[in-house]
Amino acid sequence: MNNGEHINGRARVATGLVAAILLTAYWGCSPDPAPPPPQNTSVAGTWEVICEPPNNDCYGFTFTFSPNGDIINSDLPGLEGVVQGTASIANGVLTIIVNEQITFVGTLDALGNIAKGTLTDHDLDGAQSTTLDVTATRQT
Repeated sequence: MNNGEHINGRARVATGLVAAILLTAYWGCSPDPAPPPPQNTSVAGTWEVICEPPNNDCYGFTFTFSPNGDIINSDLPGLEGVVQGTASIANGVLTIIVNEQITFVGTLDALGNIAKGTLTDHDLDGAQSTTLDVTATRQT
C-alpha cells in the first residue's frame, strides 16, 4: 500500500465515523421533549398572597383551603372575626373570595402553583381599592 492509498483509506474511515456519530445523535435523541406535567387544578393546600408593594388594603395573607375550596385556616393581619370564604380554579384562573370583602383573581402558571393577578378590597365603608401586582403561591 502506498502513502496515497493509506491517506485515502484513513479519510474513508474518518468519514464513516462522522456519519455514524451523526446518525447516532439524530436517532439516539428524542426529537420531541417530554410534555410538561399537567396543571394542578386542585385548590387544596396553603396559598400565600403577596402584594407588591404592600399597602393598607393588601399587605399579604395566607390561606389554607380544603379540597372543595373552603377556607380551613387563615392568617389575615388586621381582619377580626370569623374568616369565611372559598377558592376555586377554573380554566387556569385562581379565584379567592374572603368574607365577601376581599377578592383575588389571577392567572395560574403552567404547573398551577403560582397565580399573578389583582386583589380587590371592598372596604366596610363601601369604598373599593384594587392592587394590580399580586402573586398567590401554593405552599403545600
